[in-house]
Amino acid sequence: MKILIISFICISMAGLCKGYATDLPEHTVIAIGGLNMRDSPSTEGQVITSIPFLDKVILLDETSSVSDTLGMIGFEDHSKNMYAHYLLGDWVQVRYQHKEGYVFNAYLMEDETAGLMQSENDQYGITFAAANCVGNIHRNKQIKWKGVFKNGDGYKIGDVRLEYYMSPDEMMGDWFGTTTRGDDFPLFIIGTTGERFRNGAIEGTYFGFNKYFDYTHGSSTIENLTVHVRENGPFLTITEGNQQQNLDAIHGIQVIWKGDLDGDGKNDYIFKKGDKESKTQLYLSSEAGDGELVRLVAAYYSGFCC
Repeated sequence: MKILIISFICISMAGLCKGYATDLPEHTVIAIGGLNMRDSPSTEGQVITSIPFLDKVILLDETSSVSDTLGMIGFEDHSKNMYAHYLLGDWVQVRYQHKEGYVFNAYLMEDETAGLMQSENDQYGITFAAANCVGNIHRNKQIKWKGVFKNGDGYKIGDVRLEYYMSPDEMMGDWFGTTTRGDDFPLFIIGTTGERFRNGAIEGTYFGFNKYFDYTHGSSTIENLTVHVRENGPFLTITEGNQQQNLDAIHGIQVIWKGDLDGDGKNDYIFKKGDKESKTQLYLSSEAGDGELVRLVAAYYSGFCC
């Protein structure tokens, strides 16, 4: 009888523990350098532990949260206008590996809406200092991020410290943001696990988001790039000397960048494709295969958020 009673207690407790664990929401840490758990809801609180990037925590109590601001950050809106605002959030109580404490929830993403995006090639990434309704989180922790900056009449590549965060919006819900916390905003941000992108001056042209191919009135051309219209949709032709390569351009295409990013003396390209659901894609010449000028290596996802 004693064995049966103990078994019943163990089963009951297991059920309670299981329900307790699953009833509480999990969140993903999006602080690339790790997120400090503190013994009180403030930066003055003692650090209990540092929670690694992409590890999960259990949210214990949102009702006792304490609102706070942590410095200024910069971002771009959908029209590519630059803004700066405070990093807003709440100190919330969480559990991580049997430890309990407080973390700043601007560095937490709800798992239900996390949408952790993968790069087209997990050795490369592309992103922007921007606010977005899509969570463009690159999961390869070995990526070294570089910013492409305006440099007088030209451009340069330099190291950046990438940072992900969540920004509350009463009308649209939480926005996912990316920033570099620097004094100068990069035009765009690229990354790789190797040494493909080196610091220093680079050759190229940044078109921004103003060069949109309007294929509704037939073919359109800018420099060595031409959009053609066919029955099943438009396509883009890249021409380099006597070699050509066709790329899909469904729903239109914007030319963001043309120039040498990977240091092989050949043109690399960044295009934004699509409309409601769009991808800004990085094509590198150094990864091109037989019969190719460039190959797709990374994508940044965006589009209309409502």
